[in-house]
Amino acid sequence: MASAFEAIKRYPETSNLIYVINGSGLGGAVLKENAIFTSEPGHVEVEARLNPFSQGKACGMFGGNHVCVEVVAAGKAGIEDLWLQQKGERLSGRDIAARYLDGDHIAGDLYDNSALVTAHVIKGIAKAFSFPKDFSRTIVVGHGGTFKVPGYGDRLRSILAANLPYVPTMLFTKDFSNNACLDGAAIAALVSGRSEMLE
Repeated sequence: MASAFEAIKRYPETSNLIYVINGSGLGGAVLKENAIFTSEPGHVEVEARLNPFSQGKACGMFGGNHVCVEVVAAGKAGIEDLWLQQKGERLSGRDIAARYLDGDHIAGDLYDNSALVTAHVIKGIAKAFSFPKDFSRTIVVGHGGTFKVPGYGDRLRSILAANLPYVPTMLFTKDFSNNACLDGAAIAALVSGRSEMLE
């Protein structure tokens, strides 16, 4: 909700919003025609070409045995787990990001692949919700710790630019809120209280 308010404040012509969360897991939500929809893109089976580190961990959602997008691309479920598999040491996403910034090629490849998979998630959500192919009037918002990694948002934009006829306008919650979830809860409480007063 906080992202929708921010998007409409900055870009009044906005009619659609894709909200992607990449942190511990990978999730999302959509605003379309004034309705909010939740989605679980992280639990879709990942294609082999998007799994270059041969992640074998089962998704587990609803008992799923397939390897899903989340365990390849999410900060904790994917990047941290794959780092442990590749390097034999358990590090936080923040520490892996520091290694990436120091030039570690495996850390760089993990974040690069995460951005590629996240771009597929964005494109997939747009297709599932029948958004215009040119992404006109659609804002994409990135939320979660992975979007705080320097250069991640730029890499995501460049992947989308190479694969879409029109690059969507992107916002990142880190740039406009210290706690977008709490802001959204406050907005929901205000809207709910107002509608009760009007009845």
